[in-house]
Amino acid sequence: MSSLRYALRRLFKKPGFTLIAILSLAIGIGANTAIFTLVNAIILREVPLKDPSQLVEVYLRTPDFPHNILSYPDYDDLVEGSGEVFEGVLASKLVIGQTDHEGVIETIVGEAVSGNYFQVLGVGSHLGRTILPEDDIAPGAHAVVVLGYPYWQSRFGADPSVVGRSLHLAGRDFEIIGVSPESYPGNLRGLAPSFYAPRMMVNIIQGNENDELQARGNHGNFGKARLRPGVSLTEAQTVVDAISEHLRKQDLRGWDPQGRFYLPSTVLTLSNTLLS
Repeated sequence: MSSLRYALRRLFKKPGFTLIAILSLAIGIGANTAIFTLVNAIILREVPLKDPSQLVEVYLRTPDFPHNILSYPDYDDLVEGSGEVFEGVLASKLVIGQTDHEGVIETIVGEAVSGNYFQVLGVGSHLGRTILPEDDIAPGAHAVVVLGYPYWQSRFGADPSVVGRSLHLAGRDFEIIGVSPESYPGNLRGLAPSFYAPRMMVNIIQGNENDELQARGNHGNFGKARLRPGVSLTEAQTVVDAISEHLRKQDLRGWDPQGRFYLPSTVLTLSNTLLS
């Protein structure tokens, strides 16, 4: 008690310092509250996915990078070898493209996604339809896009007749087949994509000189998978470990011999990201 009285007397002897200290605390608390509100609204806000407890993220773990993302060949190998434990595996890559509307060039951010992206997540469309597996079967074959809801509002004035029109992207007309739901913010929280396009269009959108679809060492894809009913995360990890071992034995160029696919839960990964 005497220590408390002493501290109070010291504070009252220096009212200017005390006022600054109180204001600093108030500003700090207010800033932290504002930041948490923003994080809660953008990152922690629940996204309406189908049975999210059955979704797992897929990473490539190496000694140097425990949470590396996937290349397209990595993704293809996972799809081919994991059907017994996964209902589907999706891939999503952040891409930047240029649009040209009435002579005005604009740079926009989108996602190049596997044809089963929306189905695996259980996300429908606000207008039109989503990208389907048949939109993603051959490089450059299907120039279609789903508009992100905010971009549809800002760029097209929320025009409901937008489906069937074109988005001139990367020097090519992409048919607008749908608009994503307002409630779905995209794969990277806090960065709402302007469009979603089939992954087979990635070389055209980005103007790649080399074929990224065949580049084992080009790690640019976030992967998620949906567990089959009754399959545990441990069982799924055993299967993807076998895929990793199979790739190691092939001595593939671009594959780290110490690498292996790794399946933390989606919720755990988000928590670790926020805490790290």
